[in-house]
Amino acid sequence: MTATTNNNLTSIEEFPSAVEVAKIWQQKGTQLANLGKYTEALNYLNRAITIHEDNPTALEDV
Repeated sequence: MTATTNNNLTSIEEFPSAVEVAKIWQQKGTQLANLGKYTEALNYLNRAITIHEDNPTALEDV
């Protein structure tokens, strides 16, 4: 299976998994919270939880 990105065929395996994306959003949410941007942080942390429901630790570091 392939996906088209920037007019190039790329293997679907090269795309990050949902868990990897959730971890990135969790990190971004934590960084935003550390900057005092709590509403934005909560949006990213909620996305992380929505994608990776089996890992409810997204709010642990905040």
